Amino acid sequence: MGRSLRILLRNLPVFLILGLLLFTPVFVGSLIVGPGAPIHARHVHVEDVDAAPHTELAGKLVVGILAFLAYYLVAAGLSYGVRRDLQGRRLPLGEGIREGLHGLWRGLDVAFVTGILVGVGFTLLVVPGIFLACVLFVAVAVAVHEERDVSGSLRRSRDLTRGHGLPILVVFLATLVPMVLSGFFVPELLSGLGRTLALLIAAHVQVLFAVLGGIAQTVVYQDVGPDSAT
Repeated sequence: MGRSLRILLRNLPVFLILGLLLFTPVFVGSLIVGPGAPIHARHVHVEDVDAAPHTELAGKLVVGILAFLAYYLVAAGLSYGVRRDLQGRRLPLGEGIREGLHGLWRGLDVAFVTGILVGVGFTLLVVPGIFLACVLFVAVAVAVHEERDVSGSLRRSRDLTRGHGLPILVVFLATLVPMVLSGFFVPELLSGLGRTLALLIAAHVQVLFAVLGGIAQTVVYQDVGPDSAT
């Protein structure tokens, strides 16, 4: 976590811009289906007042799964920049964005599958989500740097993370849990500022944790399997 934080601080403008771009679906999803969205006001009538909490819960679950997806998409977008920083090279803004888009393209399918698997695992029973998150923690970095397909990346991540479950669990929980919870609670705490502004602030808080988690995924990959990367 310390190394990841130092990498974030050294590349703060580049990584935050990439993170905000990749986190846009979560913000848009929050506006559409999040708590207090106008769609609720249009469809929840007086006689359906009991359905409002269920509608709000469903909206939060959708936004939560979007946040899981964004967590892994951000990892794909940052992976080249993180590895470059670990090699002692600076990352200019323009080149960082180009490399970020390239990494996103290479890791898009793996990030999508990993985010869905972990997100559904958390939504249903929590424990399977935690297990999958640890096993698949470096799957996106594998896809970006080793150019493997989805199944190959998932298997490779399982092999690389074997024996490192506890430290990976700590890193994962220290980044993803605050990211998800801030999406739920920050808008409530800042509701007095107006819904859109509160959601925008929450999205920025989420981006910080998502970027830190994305950096950590490549740092862990660099530690557990760089010698076998192709």
